[in-house]
Amino acid sequence: MRFFDDYFPNTEYRMRVLKLFPKEFYKGYMLYKQGRLKPDTIEDVFNCGWYLLTPGSCIKFSINENDMPFFVSTIPYILDLDAAQDLDRRKQM
Repeated sequence: MRFFDDYFPNTEYRMRVLKLFPKEFYKGYMLYKQGRLKPDTIEDVFNCGWYLLTPGSCIKFSINENDMPFFVSTIPYILDLDAAQDLDRRKQM
């Protein structure tokens, strides 16, 4: 969950991005911000930013042992596309 803080430093934009994800991401992020996520290991006490998603409804791709979400760079484009489509709908009305 720390990824959202690291990759999206602007709070308003980060919340817009979180709304694009399933609701359990928002729930996990809020638990992270409240300091209520449990660490994975003893060594992870100061790095507890992991939230277990519902097995069977998610998938993770790791490339070069990097835990950065693979398609994260597309999120700003998705937000822009959504805004453009909304503007186009309003123009057509």
